[in-house]
Amino acid sequence: MRNLLFIVALVALASGLGCNRGEVLGPVHGVITVEGTPVERATVMFSNDQKGVHMNAVTDSQGRYVVRMANGDGLPLGDYKVRICPPIQDHPLGPIKAPPANVDPFASTIPSRYRDVKTSDLKLSVTEKSNSLDVDMKRN
Repeated sequence: MRNLLFIVALVALASGLGCNRGEVLGPVHGVITVEGTPVERATVMFSNDQKGVHMNAVTDSQGRYVVRMANGDGLPLGDYKVRICPPIQDHPLGPIKAPPANVDPFASTIPSRYRDVKTSDLKLSVTEKSNSLDVDMKRN
């Protein structure tokens, strides 16, 4: 019986270690556009290698996004590199006989420089207050 209590206590302790429930999150939101036109279903990716935090948010039909984590809305405080990628295309199940046609109207509208953290030069310093990152991308 004592071994069982020890195992239950150990499992409870281990499950709490991986979750940093006390970490402060700063709300993060914004709007993604290309030359003033909202980009629907774009993926906005936030990366902080030092903290090991890599989160995504997807834009709605108005180009708006909100970052939501399992433990609340926002990101842990700190500096993030940001990139923006076109929507992910759905592929049918099973073997693909031919590559899918590019049916996504926004795949070519997001300039390639925004798709890579090395070239996007987009950054966000997340604080406890509201953090907005609106990006109006230009087509070179």
